[in-house]
Amino acid sequence: MNQAGTSGGVSQGEPLRVLAADDSATARQHLQGVLERLGHQALSASDGPRLLELLGQEEVDLILCDLMMPGMDGLEVLASARSLKPGIPFIIITSHGSLDSAVEALRQGADDYLAKPVEAELLAHRMAAALSKRQLEASQRERAKLEAALATAGAAAHQINQPLTTLLATAQLMENCQDPARNARYCRIIATQSQRLGDIVHRLVNLTRFKTVAYPGNTEILDLDLDSEKDS
Repeated sequence: MNQAGTSGGVSQGEPLRVLAADDSATARQHLQGVLERLGHQALSASDGPRLLELLGQEEVDLILCDLMMPGMDGLEVLASARSLKPGIPFIIITSHGSLDSAVEALRQGADDYLAKPVEAELLAHRMAAALSKRQLEASQRERAKLEAALATAGAAAHQINQPLTTLLATAQLMENCQDPARNARYCRIIATQSQRLGDIVHRLVNLTRFKTVAYPGNTEILDLDLDSEKDS
């Protein structure tokens, strides 16, 4: 089973598990037949609450939902489905098609909008497009995570390098120093820089929010001075 919006995505030619809801038994049968002819498995629901129940129980790749259903319409189902499993593509289907309802469905987070009767070729194209869109969004999220990790590594290297350099230089000075007073001063420097290193590690461990700052080499690193305990 492939899940849309997760790593790997779903290619156009792969069989999918599609959760479809319509209060009309005839419409459900038609939609199920179209999906099966396309090589997919259809899970049917007669209303919004049943769709959400199945969504909580089953792993599905895509949702098709009628807009006008008694009790809970397609937009209400969409909002609840997004809370349950935000990564699954959601396509609104309705015989009450209008530009206003299409715009509203898309505004509220639907991936696409189709008017009844649903044609197999058009459905296949729109499903593939919705899955590709979700796959791209997932890739962009993974890239953002990687960029944040690289920024963290760059910030850590930049922040750690300064006290570490001071520690190494001080240790070299102490190596041949016979003056107790001067050695005592060197020890204080080592203690101060060690504490500075400890503070940097603490900020890294407790980092929950951040901003980036410019760094030589046309790059950005995290500003480790902005951390979760900065203002506490």
